[in-house]
Amino acid sequence: MDIPDNSRVSRFENFKQRSSNNFMSWTDLIEAAKSPVNVAKANAPCIVHHNLSVKTYPAVKSAEAMTMLSIDIDSGDMSIDDVHSKLTLLEITTAIIHSTATSKRLNSNNEVNGRKWRVLIPLTKSINCDRWIALQTALATNFQSDDCVTKPTQILFLPNNPTITDPHEVQHYEFMILVGEPDE
Repeated sequence: MDIPDNSRVSRFENFKQRSSNNFMSWTDLIEAAKSPVNVAKANAPCIVHHNLSVKTYPAVKSAEAMTMLSIDIDSGDMSIDDVHSKLTLLEITTAIIHSTATSKRLNSNNEVNGRKWRVLIPLTKSINCDRWIALQTALATNFQSDDCVTKPTQILFLPNNPTITDPHEVQHYEFMILVGEPDE
């Protein structure tokens, strides 16, 4: 199945970078899920939900450039199969599910997190910010996930499986590629 070129997203070297002329296609994102980086989160490459070279709110809000939806599941310790089942119930057939860099790692309370997931969902065509926010809000509500992804300028770290730093942590990384028809 082919995902259109306009569903590419902007890639940044790290969260501090303000502009970029680097882009990733859906195929690039699949490859990133298959081969996660192993770096500290502060140095991890990231993407945004659009294909603009900047990630400032005025630029993103005024453009019809939102090319991807996402879900950020930080609680519930769901299995990857549970996430897949929920996507299937919503008739989302094309997606990348991957564990995040903090999955099964120590949190700020010095407790080991449960499994944490990021879901990337390509769109067949770019949409405006208002429609995108409505869709993101519906996904966050349905999955009882972090609503940070309803912000049009929110970054998403690329798949990353950093080395564990504490014997209580688990170097957890799983991914699943769903190949169906892209969602509109």
